[in-house]
Amino acid sequence: MATWHYLAGGAVLIGGALLLRSKVDSIAPSGLAVKAGGLTTSEEARLQQLVPSAQVALRRLQARLLELGIGTYVGSTARTEAQQAANVSKGVSATNHSWHRLRRGVDLYPKLPNGQPDLQGTQLEKFRTMHLEAEKFLWRGLAFHKDGSKRYITTNKGKVWDGGHLEFPEGMTWAQAEAAARKGGQLA
Repeated sequence: MATWHYLAGGAVLIGGALLLRSKVDSIAPSGLAVKAGGLTTSEEARLQQLVPSAQVALRRLQARLLELGIGTYVGSTARTEAQQAANVSKGVSATNHSWHRLRRGVDLYPKLPNGQPDLQGTQLEKFRTMHLEAEKFLWRGLAFHKDGSKRYITTNKGKVWDGGHLEFPEGMTWAQAEAAARKGGQLA
């Protein structure tokens, strides 16, 4: 349970990720060891740009995927409004209302046998497994329909498959998460 401290007449939640951690623990496979092992310095820096509860859930997801023999690469996480607008202009994103701007989005890629990230989506079954496991840790993906077929997004440059994209809404709409991020100074 989270601990509340009262400072200068206001309540402050210490360890805001604790409640989510208990939710994630309750659905995580038992005996799951969570550690950042194998992340490069830049991957770790990107992971730490996420809100604390998303960091916990992502580390748990990565650990679960490792148990299944799927190493992952942490790509883009937090993006500024300008960075997101540039992605929309390039046709690699469809909206300025990206969970990346709220520090709740990650581009996570299964690694190829040579250790490089699968940026082209050549290992489709690893992506499917990643997305199915991600749901167990409260992540949401856009890459697949419920029947397992690829889901494409329409950008200003055409249709693209965003196989690595995962979002961590914690039950909030984008507007609710944006308001919380603005209030907490967490908007990227």
